[in-house]
Amino acid sequence: MSNRKIILRARQNHLLDKFREETKSLSPELIARLRSAWHVYVRDQVGKGLRESDKPQPGQEESHWPRIVELTQNGGWKQECLKRDEKFDMRFSTAVGTYMVPAPATLILIYPHP
Repeated sequence: MSNRKIILRARQNHLLDKFREETKSLSPELIARLRSAWHVYVRDQVGKGLRESDKPQPGQEESHWPRIVELTQNGGWKQECLKRDEKFDMRFSTAVGTYMVPAPATLILIYPHP
């Protein structure tokens, strides 16, 4: 691993640890931050592999997401994405895995457990 990657990883770990220390409770603001971060990730990271015509516009990430998921089922389309960005598969998998993260948290806020 290069020094740059080691430094970047250490910085990411530091920021995550700091976030965990500062975040003591679930709130609507936290859920909004999670959603916003997901939107940015889809545009900036997943978008690296997408054709311009397939990239969601700001504010349309969630409504456009099912179409992106559908397109990935087409092997040729996905190969083109991988040509544009060799890490497309990893970035897409991360976005899939985090897409629904805010949903359970929202339900907890709406219907707190006694």
